[in-house]
Amino acid sequence: MNLARAAIGCAIVGVPLWLLSYSWVPFAAAGREMGGLSPLPLVGELGALLAAVPTVALSRFARNRSQPGTAEHRLGSRAFTMGLALLALIVIPNIVGALAFLAS
Repeated sequence: MNLARAAIGCAIVGVPLWLLSYSWVPFAAAGREMGGLSPLPLVGELGALLAAVPTVALSRFARNRSQPGTAEHRLGSRAFTMGLALLALIVIPNIVGALAFLAS
């Protein structure tokens, strides 16, 4: 159960870090510069990636070590889904942004 709980913990830490990567949006909407807060999106994005990768790995280990139908297996499955969603929320917008930048 410890691997699955660690995986869920990493996922729970990763979500607010992912949200921190969008800290530039209110400044852009107001037409202001971020100033000294400009490293926040980068820190948020890297932190979310560093939380999402162990989430996926730990949840896979937890699922492989447990029997189907047990609480650890269900928790590992939930963490695996959260980790993949977190990775998708980080990687897909970056790919779209890079493609939009290259197209312009």
